[in-house]
Amino acid sequence: MLDFPFSARLFPPYVIYKYTIRPDLYSITGRDFMKNHVSVYKAILIQNPGWERVCHAGRDKWKNLYADQTVYVMAVFSKVGGTQVMPLPESVSRTHHHVRRFAFDSFSRTDGLWDLEGRLTDSKTFDYYDLRRGKIDPGGFIHDIAVRVTIDEEMTVRDIVASLDAAPFRLCQGGGANLSALVGQNLAKGWRKHVNEALAGASGCAHIREMLLAIPTVAFQTLGTVWENRDRPEGMNTHTLTERPFYLGGCSALAPDGAVVKTHYPQFFESDS
Repeated sequence: MLDFPFSARLFPPYVIYKYTIRPDLYSITGRDFMKNHVSVYKAILIQNPGWERVCHAGRDKWKNLYADQTVYVMAVFSKVGGTQVMPLPESVSRTHHHVRRFAFDSFSRTDGLWDLEGRLTDSKTFDYYDLRRGKIDPGGFIHDIAVRVTIDEEMTVRDIVASLDAAPFRLCQGGGANLSALVGQNLAKGWRKHVNEALAGASGCAHIREMLLAIPTVAFQTLGTVWENRDRPEGMNTHTLTERPFYLGGCSALAPDGAVVKTHYPQFFESDS
């Protein structure tokens, strides 16, 4: 732990990030930065040397104050019983019962295709008695299921496989038997309908279906980087786009008449007046 000049008791466990503020990017706040890196309930900008406390994230704009400077960000965590607490309003006194984890990763392949992988795990915080496996210790996986969807740059599924490393019943292993029906389908065209037709109800595994329904947004996050050159500085030149991005209007932040579109995509801004 580093020795800060301000009271350590004010801040539960934390992580330090080094970050260089680039003047060619839009102004960002500490809250925006930290949300892209780790779930925290408070982020504090601190200077080096001296670890001076400068501002609370989410209040002061960094770009104008610290352009071209390397700064340090302290991500502050809240811990209860060793478990990270999500940044939600406080609830009543309660007991932690169940833990579900979703994780998705994407990979570019040497053959030009893309692998999108998802993993779902379920565990309890107490001794759990499974009908087939008997006692499962706290933290032991009731479910540990993974899926890989291989797509091309048109988002057409070229291959799909699943693995059930932990499941309540041996028959669960047959939950992915119908996955081959999804090969050739497109993630952007009727995907939900095709997944439900192949895996709904007794036709497949409910948890594989859950992950597959989330896969299209993982694909958009992955291929969007390629489509919009977001892996290089020129990808920030959204004012030069001539084709309306498909995601505008897809959420409240990207409303066609909203501030984000007006600032970053003015050519597609739709005014009420």
